[in-house]
Amino acid sequence: MKYNNFLFIVFSVILIICCLVYSNLIIESFNSSNNKTLICVCSKSPNAHLYNCINSLYKIQIKNSIDYDICIIDSHSNDFTNYKKISKKFPNVKIHYIKNINYEYGAWKYAIQTYPDYKNYFCIQDSIIIKKHIDLNKKNIYIFKNDSGFNSHIDIKEIGINILKKCSIKYDDIIDTNFTIATHCSFIIDNKNMNNLFNTLIIPPTNKEESCAYERIFGIYFIKNNLITHDMNLYFKKIHGNRV
Repeated sequence: MKYNNFLFIVFSVILIICCLVYSNLIIESFNSSNNKTLICVCSKSPNAHLYNCINSLYKIQIKNSIDYDICIIDSHSNDFTNYKKISKKFPNVKIHYIKNINYEYGAWKYAIQTYPDYKNYFCIQDSIIIKKHIDLNKKNIYIFKNDSGFNSHIDIKEIGINILKKCSIKYDDIIDTNFTIATHCSFIIDNKNMNNLFNTLIIPPTNKEESCAYERIFGIYFIKNNLITHDMNLYFKKIHGNRV
């Protein structure tokens, strides 16, 4: 009887220790994610630019840091050749084949829903190449600034207005001005503002014109919420043309 009691006590102690260790691992994992930046790359039937995008991120931004994770969110591709190359060269990059049909908006929304606990979200197209390291501890929100509003693409203005109305965003005072837009629908943003953005902008783009309008809608969102934005053009270059 005494021997059985002893075994029971030993087993109970071991069980408690295991539970504590497991709990600490969960907490550490959560905290680790909470202090990290998720780099989200939106891509569709990618060409060689995707490799250059990922490679430059590792060389210039990530280096040997453990504070970053990268995921690629596919937009209904029909050619997966370059994804295979990425998986072979960069095995830690997660590729999500979700058949996204809502352009960058859909990719970024999927990212925040799938990975809700990151400190920052680094949202870029696959043809955007980083050229200079960004210190994310100093400033939180970056966009590709372009002071043109809808005046540079007047034929999508009504499309943008319809989406803004459905999202209950006031726009009358700036809609006709050369307000700052978020070119390429790409940005770097902190967790709180990423959540707020997609809780506000609830109408996804379903065609190219609506996606172009979203460059302006994102810009208006940042302005109307008094968010200070910094220029990504100083740190990245966009590769134009030769898209699949």
